[in-house]
Amino acid sequence: ARGDERPMLAPHGPALSAHLRVVRLRLREFLATQAAAGKSVPMQRTALGLHPTMRWTIRFGKWLATTRITAPRASRWHATERGDAREEEPTVRTGRGENTVYVALQHMKNHVWREIWPAMPSDARQYWRLVTKQVMSLYDGGGGGMKDAAGAAGRAAGREAARERASHGQSEAAQRAASERASAEASRRTMAELREATTKPCTRQHLFQVGEYQMQDTQLMEPFDS
Repeated sequence: ARGDERPMLAPHGPALSAHLRVVRLRLREFLATQAAAGKSVPMQRTALGLHPTMRWTIRFGKWLATTRITAPRASRWHATERGDAREEEPTVRTGRGENTVYVALQHMKNHVWREIWPAMPSDARQYWRLVTKQVMSLYDGGGGGMKDAAGAAGRAAGREAARERASHGQSEAAQRAASERASAEASRRTMAELREATTKPCTRQHLFQVGEYQMQDTQLMEPFDS
């Protein structure tokens, strides 16, 4: 039992174990990128010990949603027929799908975080509610989290551009104009990157198949129309 007299995690089967291994692998990848940047895991203290802060867990969740170390299988598809619509290279997202990330968050909450950091409370509902809300807001069709992230990137770029112009002794009007341009560009770029990372992929092959189905439906209806 834990220090709060609650039992440790319940046993689970091979299917769940496979899912948990994937989440742990993604966590190791994220920790490797953080270590390469000279960053560590910020911890918060509880009566039972230490566990990661909510802000850090949100950062990992957003990284999980928007980043892939290994390219998805769809990027390796190749059409076998030359000259048809399916020869088009598929458009694949650079991140992960909404359902995949949501399930990963549930595994983090119910298993992985408590396995790695036993001090993580088993009933940290507020912690995980806010983590889930912040991460999943990236999938709100360009609203919520996407706009917040784009706005934050734009403000940071605007401040940097204004400081650079000021360091060269330029006027306040020039600083303001440079800040507005840099802010707008950074916001657009961040929004585009987030859409590319999280939007469901759509390929010309899918559109080709839709056309095939429509033609089949039309042909099947012909005997009944005569």
